[in-house]
Amino acid sequence: MSEAEDTTIDINMELWNNVRTPDPAHTKGFKRGGGFSGKAISGMYVAQMLTEQFGPCGYGWKIIITGEDYRTGHAFTLPDGTLLGNAIVHVLRGHLAYKVDDHWYETSDQFGQTDFVGKNKNGLFTDEEAPKKSATDLMSKCASLVGVAADIHLGKWDDNKYVNQVKEQFA
Repeated sequence: MSEAEDTTIDINMELWNNVRTPDPAHTKGFKRGGGFSGKAISGMYVAQMLTEQFGPCGYGWKIIITGEDYRTGHAFTLPDGTLLGNAIVHVLRGHLAYKVDDHWYETSDQFGQTDFVGKNKNGLFTDEEAPKKSATDLMSKCASLVGVAADIHLGKWDDNKYVNQVKEQFA
């Protein structure tokens, strides 16, 4: 590989490498149905990382919503077949726009979604916070495309030795 190619790779990966490793203090474990578990990063910390890289929200970066929908899901029924209603998912579509050297760039559109009407161990629920949660989900997904918390998404946080090294780095 030539020196020019090495320089291009360094420039291309500079942003990614600056934001790939989150502070463990801003992460938490989660579990979902079907046995899926992982690490989540705080939405406010994602916003902080974007602000550190590009400047204040609205000036150096912004989330642009290109679509919003409420989608009907599966039916909730009683054992006798009586229909109680349907699951409803709030869905946002949009992208991250960010400024580097006075030029705006954009990620491709991504989705954020949250159960608006669902069922949990306590029964049926309506979550009036669903649109805000969907916006946070959308922002986090878009930010991951420029490298924010990439180490989590790449599975590195599944390795306790790696996580302990990161904890020491941020201590």
